[in-house]
Amino acid sequence: MSETQRDQRSGKLVTLMAVAWILTVPLFLLLGSQFLDIRENASSRCIHSDGANPDSRLLAADATVFPIGRRCEWLLGDRQTLVTQTGLLVTIVACAATACVLALTIYTARQPRFARPRAMYGPLIVSVAIWSVLIYVAASF
Repeated sequence: MSETQRDQRSGKLVTLMAVAWILTVPLFLLLGSQFLDIRENASSRCIHSDGANPDSRLLAADATVFPIGRRCEWLLGDRQTLVTQTGLLVTIVACAATACVLALTIYTARQPRFARPRAMYGPLIVSVAIWSVLIYVAASF
């Protein structure tokens, strides 16, 4: 393989790894979203969409592991239960981003040794670390 081809392949892999680093941004957003959902405690963050109904009361409020967010269960005046859940959309986006980071890392790892960037495992390590923190915090509440 010529020197030019090696440089082109290395440049392509560095670009892919830059994309992988960019794909870790939704995980940081998920971390921020979880903080906003449960910053004092889960029950203080529950807001009923029907605030005008004085007969409704909060039965349970929990931080959830999947989707990462907050679950609030309300008892309405007519004895019906209303459940609200936050974090579904941002969790789906973060899962898709994590899957892309994993795919890019596997693709990069399969390249010849001379072409691999040194930081090829960085985005995957960051992704795993953030998911670990998210799950630990959600399970602790």
